[in-house]
Amino acid sequence: MIESKLMTGQDIDLSQYGLGVIKQPSLKELLELPIKESDITSTFIMIETFYEKMTGLSPSADLYKLDCLSMVNEAVAQMDSEEYKREVQTRYNDVFFKREIRYTFLEKLFLLLSCFFDCNIKDIDIKEDPFEDRKDFKGIVILINKGDSEDDKILIDKENFNILLKVIFKILDIDIKSILSRTEEDDEWVENNGSAKERKYIEIFKRKERERKKKEVLHICDYINVVVNDSGRDYKEVANWTYYQLINTFKASFLKDRHDMDVKMFTSGNYKIDPKEMLDWKKEIKINIDETI
Repeated sequence: MIESKLMTGQDIDLSQYGLGVIKQPSLKELLELPIKESDITSTFIMIETFYEKMTGLSPSADLYKLDCLSMVNEAVAQMDSEEYKREVQTRYNDVFFKREIRYTFLEKLFLLLSCFFDCNIKDIDIKEDPFEDRKDFKGIVILINKGDSEDDKILIDKENFNILLKVIFKILDIDIKSILSRTEEDDEWVENNGSAKERKYIEIFKRKERERKKKEVLHICDYINVVVNDSGRDYKEVANWTYYQLINTFKASFLKDRHDMDVKMFTSGNYKIDPKEMLDWKKEIKINIDETI
């Protein structure tokens, strides 16, 4: 059970899985990384979504999530290349665009892992076990070498990588099951509906819907803005919070506001509200305990 540590921002000991101690980086540390804010969560989501698609195409394949990293790296490089070609046509006079450093998927992953393992990105490397005939063959592995002692050497393999992802999803408050479910529904809708003309209209609608949702997405600055102004906290204080602490506080603040609104509407006598249907923010904010870690 790691929920109490998530709440208090403590380090998480995963030594029993060979992963050592995982640090919960502060918002300040995450935002100082030279990557886009969206990359903080999307980098790990990509691994899961790509793995789901690959196993869906080849259910019998002996594929592990760690095996997908090089494939995701190539796929993202292709998408980034196409996006760059589109953007350069409209931003050819943008000095900042030309000077922007672009990182590969693996570089972004290593930058993030350096935060969680409290090390330098130079300490992280990805390799393939050369001894394929051995009984303990590990395939692709990520090596983290933080120092000279054995405790400073971390080996991420196909066995403990799932645990690492699970913990990181919790630290970043990512509901990966919900995301994968939405992705599957989205894909099926395109594939199974109507004629080519109808599918074209559906795709146009979906693109506009994605653009609308993109505008509605809350960024870390939005969460901080609400939390600070709703509770009178200091911005510098919040910068030292963890990602989980920020999102959880935001959710609690939102639910408390909903609860207060229900109470005001009920006590005013102007609205017919069943007390049983009034939102109880304390029940809604209750943490789901995961006993598997």
